[in-house]
Amino acid sequence: MNKTVQIPLETFFDLVRVHLLDQDDTDTLKRISEALEGKLDAMARREYYSTYKDTSLTPQERQEARKKYLDSVGMSESFRWSSLDPPF
Repeated sequence: MNKTVQIPLETFFDLVRVHLLDQDDTDTLKRISEALEGKLDAMARREYYSTYKDTSLTPQERQEARKKYLDSVGMSESFRWSSLDPPF
């Protein structure tokens, strides 16, 4: 499996400054950490969403992925429908 991950250019430059130029000040390390955590969160949300939409899985597996996705984006329980299909 050969997947790639894209990061913002500024985050790349911060990584270069820290790892190649040894400029590891606290602000730069904090920016890198926040950017990478945000990227990991986005990747997890995408994986949950893709699993939820995968029709080869059982309805229970899809429903669990749907719940994880909605939890990860902060969707309130009161705004969700209970089944995989929308009520319209």
